[in-house]
Amino acid sequence: MKSVFLRLLRFVLVLLGSHHVYGKKERKKSNWVAPRPHIIMIVADDLGWDDVSFHGSPQIPTPHIDKLANGGVILNSYYVSPICTPTRTSLMTGKHPVNLGIQHATIFGTQPYGLPLGVATTPQYLKALGYRTHGVGKWHLGFFEKEYTPSYRGFETYYGFWNGKEDYWDHSSQEDVWGTDLRDNMKPVKNETGHYGTELFAEVAERIIDTHNKSEPLYLYLAQQGVHSANGNEPLQAPERLVNKFQDIIMDDRRTYAGMVASLDESVGNITKALKRNGMFDNSVIVFTTDNGGAPRGFNWNQGCNYPLKGGKDTFWEGGVRGVGFVHSNLIKNRGRISYDLIDVTDWLPTFYHLAGGDVNKIKDKIDGVNVWDTIANGKKSPRKEVLHNIDPIRKFAAIRVGDYKLIINQDAVFNTTWHPRYEVEGGLDSLSQPSTLPGAVIKCGRRPRSKRDACDTNEFPCLFNVRKDPCEYRNLAHIHLPKVRRLLRRLIHYQKNALPVWFPERDPTASPADHGGYWGPWKSSKGNKVILQRVLDSIPSAVNAKRHSSQINSTVTTTRIGKVFSTHEEHDKGVYQMLKSILKITNAGKKVQIPRNGHLMKESLALLYAKMKQKTQEDDLMHKLQMIKKALIAEDVVVKSNKGGKETLATKLSHIDTSSVIRKLEKIANKPRKVEKQGTRRTEIGNIAIRDDEILKSELENSSADDSDSIDDDQYPEGMSSLKVTSNAEQNNGDDDDLMNISADIDTTDPADSVSDLLEDSSNEYPASEGQTSATGSEMEFFESNRTADE
Repeated sequence: MKSVFLRLLRFVLVLLGSHHVYGKKERKKSNWVAPRPHIIMIVADDLGWDDVSFHGSPQIPTPHIDKLANGGVILNSYYVSPICTPTRTSLMTGKHPVNLGIQHATIFGTQPYGLPLGVATTPQYLKALGYRTHGVGKWHLGFFEKEYTPSYRGFETYYGFWNGKEDYWDHSSQEDVWGTDLRDNMKPVKNETGHYGTELFAEVAERIIDTHNKSEPLYLYLAQQGVHSANGNEPLQAPERLVNKFQDIIMDDRRTYAGMVASLDESVGNITKALKRNGMFDNSVIVFTTDNGGAPRGFNWNQGCNYPLKGGKDTFWEGGVRGVGFVHSNLIKNRGRISYDLIDVTDWLPTFYHLAGGDVNKIKDKIDGVNVWDTIANGKKSPRKEVLHNIDPIRKFAAIRVGDYKLIINQDAVFNTTWHPRYEVEGGLDSLSQPSTLPGAVIKCGRRPRSKRDACDTNEFPCLFNVRKDPCEYRNLAHIHLPKVRRLLRRLIHYQKNALPVWFPERDPTASPADHGGYWGPWKSSKGNKVILQRVLDSIPSAVNAKRHSSQINSTVTTTRIGKVFSTHEEHDKGVYQMLKSILKITNAGKKVQIPRNGHLMKESLALLYAKMKQKTQEDDLMHKLQMIKKALIAEDVVVKSNKGGKETLATKLSHIDTSSVIRKLEKIANKPRKVEKQGTRRTEIGNIAIRDDEILKSELENSSADDSDSIDDDQYPEGMSSLKVTSNAEQNNGDDDDLMNISADIDTTDPADSVSDLLEDSSNEYPASEGQTSATGSEMEFFESNRTADE
């Protein structure tokens, strides 16, 4: 009996030992010791800073949101993009929109483009690590082909709508045309009329939680409809039972908006209850974010309030880009606190990847986000040092925050009209019960100064703010911190030089839901090389209205064969023609390829590109063109036929192309034009704004020491932050309507660290200061007025 017992004991010990060994290997493989958490991402739409009571407003109580926020970590220096599609692009890819050509505007339902297929998404990354991935609500990242829809981008299931807005009750979406926009995966949903959108999507999310296999980690992406405005005929909609709770609010629209926020708050409470009743709450990480600030006015206004922050949706002011956000999880050691560390919307992908057990350093795709879990969970200093708010080469504006300082260029500002007060209630806000908030969660800025010295008009001069000390952007510091202006301009130029051209094609009337059963859905199906040449070239001249060049196009394009479009033109430039032949070679098109069925867009793009390159045939400009096209093609990662009869991706094919060798060939055949500079003057441009610096200012800045102690160095930036590029032109536009790409920086920034001195060239003239702007030396930088085009 004793021997049997000893044998049994040895067997048990062997089993325990083997379990220990294999368990240790598994933990090493997953990089995560505890059970991997469920990740719940809740995205509110157009939610204002002052529309959650944990920020101190008593007007619209949000008890469910507040409970999670106050019991977690409130993110008070968290940034999103100023509009919807760019933010969602970053959420899905960890990349900044300028790195994907989606930096200009939101995607309209009839536009044939979307999130590039060659870019991996958050659900794809997490699915590869063993997560179950489900999405609910708003997509807004393109659907012109089925491959661009969420069901093909890593989600096992996706229930929601694909456009940017829709009616809350009948789920119709109005763009140029009308149609129903509600899908269960790819199948149209036909029986939910009368079911309020915010409540519907919360119920679907609850069902996903209730039916989920609890032994598997869950990634749930809930992109709520609330509180975005609906269609233009009735933009604000909420259940009457919720609207009636806010009788103290005087304005009818604001009262309805309050009901929309209350529905959003209820949905958060219902998701929380579902997690708790299924035993998942204690092992969940819940992230709540808005996609941009509230919209008190402007396109898609919703009566949101960003008080006391300046501006709102579609602006670079803090009210447009400082996002309402928090993280709640029992995995956080020190809960119930405020984080002022810099965090960007691109950071969620690498942070989730880390939580899922992945090694962020082994992510193959170059992302802009950084893992901030140690900052959130343990209070460690954020690895992020800067946030690029955006560079829009069509609207000609840009903004960046580096450390505590933020620079804004050409943001259509008027000093006295962009702070929106709180909406009125009967008896005043003091008559309402005050919410319980964490110390420091409420931003207080005091009385706004009236001095012209503090005023800001970004169309006249870039504005600089210390947004840590001055989050309301009251005091413009550009006139007293010119070295910082210079350094932040340097960072913008660094990003601009590497950005992809905007992808913003014309709307396609064949997308009309009337031709597709009354539902919005995919209307194209590309084969072979997915007409990649047309897509890329169509994105290059997108900063110009193609209709202005219709006569030039008609006289130029005389054949249906791409290779002959330019060779038949009487005034063709050999260097341009050679470059175009190189582009055709890179895209595997060749000289004899036929124009696709929507080839008029191809011909327009080629004609516009020809008109541009005819003016700019310098080697560096051609190099930029080739590099951008190469980068865009690699991003698409399309499979093409190889010379050996098999198939390979364009990324593989392009890896063998040396753009510098193409340029060397061009040097031999192209007549290099003489670079024209006005004597004593050199221009530097961000957007359409040119900087002129005189010798006095140059000397003053170089000798300045008061501002150098906190200088901004390139080695402060983590490797995870990539650089982006837009083409450079040799000259300013000078008002020429036919200049197709007048977004320029007349600086060679091969090494961005050495580019600052190029901003400070001699000028033989002094320019008078703009009203409200002064400098220590009396010398000024003059910014040319932008020919800004209105966004739709």
